[in-house]
Amino acid sequence: MTTNTKMMSIIEFTTTFIRENGSEKMIKQWESKATKAELKKLTFSDKKIKDPDAPKGALSAYMFFCKDQRSAVQNDIGDNAREITKELGSRWNTLKESHSNGKEKKQWEMYEKEAVKDKQRRKDEMDEYVPPTKEYMEKLKKTSSKSKDSNAPKAPKSSYIFFTLEERVKIKEDTPSMGGADVMVELGVRWKDLKSDRSRTEQMNTYIVLASNDKERYNKEMALYKETKEDTKEETNGETNGETKADNSDTEVDESDTEVDPKPKNTQKKTSNYMNYCTKLRPTVRKENPSLKGVDVTMKLKEMWGELSQEDRDEYQ
Repeated sequence: MTTNTKMMSIIEFTTTFIRENGSEKMIKQWESKATKAELKKLTFSDKKIKDPDAPKGALSAYMFFCKDQRSAVQNDIGDNAREITKELGSRWNTLKESHSNGKEKKQWEMYEKEAVKDKQRRKDEMDEYVPPTKEYMEKLKKTSSKSKDSNAPKAPKSSYIFFTLEERVKIKEDTPSMGGADVMVELGVRWKDLKSDRSRTEQMNTYIVLASNDKERYNKEMALYKETKEDTKEETNGETNGETKADNSDTEVDESDTEVDPKPKNTQKKTSNYMNYCTKLRPTVRKENPSLKGVDVTMKLKEMWGELSQEDRDEYQ
């Protein structure tokens, strides 16, 4: 049962109890607090999964203005994306203040009409849009959050993500009134400009290097993570096998009935530095931390291993 489901059950129980046992004043007070709006917040506060095939949101008049005026602003003040956004915001405010007559009025109405048209486009698409079934969305939600290990390394960021992390702050500072969808559009435009502008190659390379370094970080952490998982798996198997052997230790075996393989298999397994380190240090960690379980011991070993220098790690070869 999810947290929201529990909360809904508590509210329903409390409402029933107060209606049956409370005074008229108490009932009114409770029902005024447990409004439909509050219940709606509780019901929909879980993380929502959007249908990837749903119609795209409508653009505002300001975004149509930006698309139309960006090239002119760029010619006037240069290629600095942050300055371009500032100038666009300034020109938009000027247009808003003086759009009651003349040329400005026609220009303002043009962008307003485009926004209305795009809003109608979205409405028409929504009218034809068939939402997926509840079962499909539940399945999509489970797939998107399927057994994510909290200890797994964070996925590497792309050069575009590093770019957006830096530019998003600038956009919000320059135009704090810009909505989330408009910010995404603006980021896409800026990224496209950066990629196509050869004079800004050095800036582009900065994000490429950041992405490359993060990919290297991810690969190292993933290698260590896989070793840790393998170690945990072997520990679990080892404990299970140990229990099996203990259970069968009192059983007498007739050696004459035991077949011997003339070519015994080589069961020795190559171990990594990390595995050797865990084998040697695990008893010590268990002794010093008797309350830790198997997986917690492994995570402690992983943490200790991460603090070792390469020279210290090589000693466990």
